[in-house]
Amino acid sequence: MIERTQSRHHRILIVDDLPGERDAIRTAIEAIAPGCEFVDAATFGEAERCLREDLIPFDLAIVDIRLAHDEEGLNLIRGKDAAFQKRRQIPVIFYTAYPTVKSACEAYEAGASAYLPKLETTTEQFQEKVKELLERRKEREEAPRQMEAQRIADEEFELHRKDWVRRYGGKFLLFNAKTKQIVAEHDNPIELGEELDKYDRETRLDIAILQVPLWEE
Repeated sequence: MIERTQSRHHRILIVDDLPGERDAIRTAIEAIAPGCEFVDAATFGEAERCLREDLIPFDLAIVDIRLAHDEEGLNLIRGKDAAFQKRRQIPVIFYTAYPTVKSACEAYEAGASAYLPKLETTTEQFQEKVKELLERRKEREEAPRQMEAQRIADEEFELHRKDWVRRYGGKFLLFNAKTKQIVAEHDNPIELGEELDKYDRETRLDIAILQVPLWEE
């Protein structure tokens, strides 16, 4: 059974000319990531407008390769003027009822995150891929905050280097960058990991790790 993805109300663009297909996609995603905001587009033009005009970025786009009137969903991410060029950080899943080696190669060469044949992909496989891409996107968004926490921790260490080396030499410290406080000290990284597990994901973004040298360098 697939676990639910922790959702901060992900925004997902669904590009398909068939309303029934869009409904099925929403149902599958809501089962693993409740609370998502979905934006529908039935044509390439609608999808392009959504990408150009929406001020809040999408976390994922799911695009049918073959749309009505011989439109190709691939046009969203290929060509130097494509809407996706300005927002290439958006992961995109292409799916199609007519898979070919040629279209798969074109999709990946254009920057697709996944290429899924409709008839050969189970709902669970689809959900697994969506979950993977949403989690990966969340991690990328969190990285700057984690880097900032580590920067603050390093600055505090340099500020208190002599005192901290004397008091905590050879230990691992957990430092809360938000409060600028040492919240735990441990002799080895295994204990450190157990301590980190006590914090929820949101709090852990402000936690940095410092390994204190045994003597003043």
